Amino acid sequence: SSEKGIDRLLQAWPQVIARIDAQLVLVGEGHLRGEIERTIDLHGLTDSVILAGYSHDPTPYYHAPDLFAFPSYSESFGNAIVEAMSFGLPVLSTTVGVIKEWPHDAPIIRLDGDGSISWSDQFIRLLSDPGLRSELGRQSFAFVSGRYPVDEICSCYENIYDRMLDSTAGGQ
Repeated sequence: SSEKGIDRLLQAWPQVIARIDAQLVLVGEGHLRGEIERTIDLHGLTDSVILAGYSHDPTPYYHAPDLFAFPSYSESFGNAIVEAMSFGLPVLSTTVGVIKEWPHDAPIIRLDGDGSISWSDQFIRLLSDPGLRSELGRQSFAFVSGRYPVDEICSCYENIYDRMLDSTAGGQ
């Protein structure tokens, strides 16, 4: 959908591939796929942009990339950001969802809509510097591991499901 901000990535991508050899993989599916395909064709990006579509298990897409980009215009939480960071990926993101609540020194590169920091410049900077990517990835993993421990999150979900099942069983 348009609020996911794919247009931001596709606008930045020609400047990125003009400077470095890179591929952009877009994971997900939606009603704008045809429009995105036309934009990719129009700008000659077919060799560097892959539309992976929907995946019931996105894990392989967190293992493969050098970085994770989250260009949304709006977001309630942004699970994908936390997931990417838990895989040790450096993250470029707009200041949406959970990121608004994080301290400014959180290990994430925030890109606001005012254009002061461009997506293409940050892609090029990170993709050209493996040491920086590695350090940001290490910091990302430590940051989300401390804030969102898997065991606690799973326990919270189990409690929610248990309460829902109890209320359903009690109502029959």
